[in-house]
Amino acid sequence: MNLLKKFDKYIENVTQKDRIAIIHDTDPDGICSAVIIAKAIERLKEKKPVLVKTIEKKEITKELAALLKKKKITKLIVLDLSLDQNYKSLLRINKKIDVLIIDHHKIYSKKQMKNVLLIKPQFISQINPYEYCTAKLAYDLCSRIVDLKDIDWMAATASIADIAHKPWKSWLKKVFRKNKIRMKKDLFKTKLGQIASMISSAEVSDKKHIKKCYAALYDAKKPKDVFKKELVKIKKVVDKELKKLLKAFRRSEKHGTLHIYEINSKIEGIKSPLSTILGLKYPHKTIVIVSKSGLKAKISARRGDKEVYVNSLLEKAARGLPESNAGGHIPSAGATIRTKDYPKFKKRLIEEYSKLEKRNL
Repeated sequence: MNLLKKFDKYIENVTQKDRIAIIHDTDPDGICSAVIIAKAIERLKEKKPVLVKTIEKKEITKELAALLKKKKITKLIVLDLSLDQNYKSLLRINKKIDVLIIDHHKIYSKKQMKNVLLIKPQFISQINPYEYCTAKLAYDLCSRIVDLKDIDWMAATASIADIAHKPWKSWLKKVFRKNKIRMKKDLFKTKLGQIASMISSAEVSDKKHIKKCYAALYDAKKPKDVFKKELVKIKKVVDKELKKLLKAFRRSEKHGTLHIYEINSKIEGIKSPLSTILGLKYPHKTIVIVSKSGLKAKISARRGDKEVYVNSLLEKAARGLPESNAGGHIPSAGATIRTKDYPKFKKRLIEEYSKLEKRNL
């Protein structure tokens, strides 16, 4: 049985007795994909999830496993999280829980586990996974069995947010036309691009805003409905901080085309949108943003022209460090390490990058 038929069977097997949990990433792609899946199942099965939750670690922790047990979950859907990076953590949950993972990160394991269905673009498409975001993948999978045309703009929003729109230009034009949205060269300046930035701003400002973004998208009948006063206000605050940090980028530490920019901001998660903006502005440079907060240092990397695989770069620099995790896509990736391990991480990063530059001479 091929993957598409397995997906159809998974959805088909959802019953009124099932208790569904949706676990998703914290970014716009993760949030949009969660809403799309929730809407699809509601329309097909008249079932709403009993739990919608975000996680930052790419694993099923003991705490999460206990929560799933407490909620008596029978179907677990994981979105935009590469749990194949830590398959063993799935052993913590009840074997009777049927798991569906939809993700567009690189393949970390091809191992098949009982009651676990893993779907990635690499398995069903020739399109680069970093240009086939999870929300678009979820939309395409579900649209085969249920009408979701009224929320196509959510998949488009996620595609813009993840800078994963190039293969979908003709589809995007149709979505913009149908929703009466003006198309612009810079997609982030369109209404859907503004929604993507607004969700990102809310997420990096405070993780508690993620539920508000999910609710705003879930309740929206049209794109304009997402522009809630509170979310718009948050975006203005984040934009002001971004402007200040962008101006100070000239003081970043340079190692050839590698720029390491250590920031100190009151908005802890601002490194992600900051690195995205800098990655678009300087596509031929490798941008690494570092934000230290207490015991943890968080890193965000971008390389617009994809000449350097920043996911592999961060993984190598973080390998073997206690309590670390790293991964992502070829042009965009992230890592979390202990603050006290940052000097070692940085040294490795520069050394690995130096090797790459020598190979390219």
